Amino acid sequence: MSLIPRTIPVAEDADAILYDPSNKLVYVANGDAKLATLIDPEKRTLIETIPLPGKPEYPALDLKTGLLYQNLTDVNSVAAINLAQRSVVGQWPLAPCDGPTGMVIDVEQRRLFAVCSRNATLVVFDLERHQTIASVGIGGGPDSVAFDPVYHRIYSAGRSGKLSVVQQDSPDAYHLLEEINTHYGAHTLALDPATHRVFVGYASLFNHPRIAVFSPSMSPSSSNPFSGAVSSAIVSLRRGCMETRLNPRKQGLRAERDLRNHLCASAWIVNETFCGFMIEAL
Repeated sequence: MSLIPRTIPVAEDADAILYDPSNKLVYVANGDAKLATLIDPEKRTLIETIPLPGKPEYPALDLKTGLLYQNLTDVNSVAAINLAQRSVVGQWPLAPCDGPTGMVIDVEQRRLFAVCSRNATLVVFDLERHQTIASVGIGGGPDSVAFDPVYHRIYSAGRSGKLSVVQQDSPDAYHLLEEINTHYGAHTLALDPATHRVFVGYASLFNHPRIAVFSPSMSPSSSNPFSGAVSSAIVSLRRGCMETRLNPRKQGLRAERDLRNHLCASAWIVNETFCGFMIEAL
């Protein structure tokens, strides 16, 4: 018996999606419509829409308060949404951010990190004082961002082909630790909290789809919660690439050296072209 997927109509320009476990709701940000759509995943039905005071890009859920924070890219601000009440309960500017896109929350330190596509900036927003407290210049066209609370590092990937690594020296102090060249258009990343590896996916008209894998080598210290924040630390890049492609004729896998990215290195995943990178502290 074939399964027919069920579709749920939402407003135009459905972009980011997030699941709220406390309210058991799926949240969808609808950019051009300036709406948030709430879906009951059990009944698979739309249950509510929330008008937003701007064009939403990406949300982040605060697991401590249960509030959902939604950036508004056309008005350079962030809104707080109470999903239980189905309403916007606050809105604050993110200046000097211009064009907020990706966003992530440091729950323990009460900080929100937003990357800004139009002026290549990471801003740090205090969730208690409701104001921006720091900003750091990063690679151009940033889109996605992730935070590693163990290493106290913020990672951002942008369309310019830069993976930016920002170190959290303290809740209010930050500096750019490293900028790593990936590939133009590589603007999607994910962090594995168990291994601390960062995965960056990208593709273009002239390159096969790839996933780059980055691993920090600096070990966090049990005595210093901000042990990764050593201002004199030198981070270098060792790079390599192994392509593992699907061969449609043999329905198998073949690996080959990619001279565009220097020497061949071991591959950790299959079915997609893979580039492996290693960050090392010297």
